[in-house]
Amino acid sequence: MKQHVHYVTILYDNLHLIEDLMRRLEEMVAKNETPKWMLRLLFNLSEKERSSLSSDLHDSVLQDLIIWYRKLESLRSTAAFAEVTQFELKQIEEGLLDAIHQIRITCNELRPPFLLKMGLVESLKSLFSYTRMFSNYEIEFSAEQMGYALTEEQILGFYRIVQELLNNATKHSRADKVTMALTTEDGQIHFSYLDDGIGMDVSALEGSFQSMGIAGIEKRVLSLEGDVELKSAPGQGFHVRISLPIYYKSQR
Repeated sequence: MKQHVHYVTILYDNLHLIEDLMRRLEEMVAKNETPKWMLRLLFNLSEKERSSLSSDLHDSVLQDLIIWYRKLESLRSTAAFAEVTQFELKQIEEGLLDAIHQIRITCNELRPPFLLKMGLVESLKSLFSYTRMFSNYEIEFSAEQMGYALTEEQILGFYRIVQELLNNATKHSRADKVTMALTTEDGQIHFSYLDDGIGMDVSALEGSFQSMGIAGIEKRVLSLEGDVELKSAPGQGFHVRISLPIYYKSQR
């Protein structure tokens, strides 16, 4: 328990530091003075915090829950209890299983396992398979054979952008279909996203960096030296086009 308290204290302090940095960044954004290096630094810090939190949750909280679940399961199967007590213990057992499942999902979202090893395309396919289980819209995805190796930052950047777009589609778009594609041309990788949802007023997002949602996509792309185009209007769906330079030579 002391270890968990120490961990939460460190996390709380780190979040305060990040919030302070974000406030300073908002002031610079308001003045149109946001340097790309600062955006890049903040996104890298965010990924490190995500990775650290995922690792800590997996190695401490999750393992403790699994141990207590197995102890309870063993106790319930070997000892005799009144019917009411058996029912209550079963409820607790199921609650622990739900908590274990949710923590695993959180760990995967914070730092998708094998993301860099699998590569961008396969990682996105895995993300789409998972999303389909909980969404009410169809996902169509196409990708050309990647003749280039992306940097770690680009892979993470694209993955986070797609996560946020799917999150928006699930919570807000009311779309029936989401179409995405990855292509490469002239030393650049191009990504397109299109849904047939209710759309939004994109102009309302300009100049805002108060969340890491849709308004943050442009900043993440900017930090990767790329270009982004957002098109939407009420009743006309949502369309995103992103282009990033490829720095690595063609694979052999």
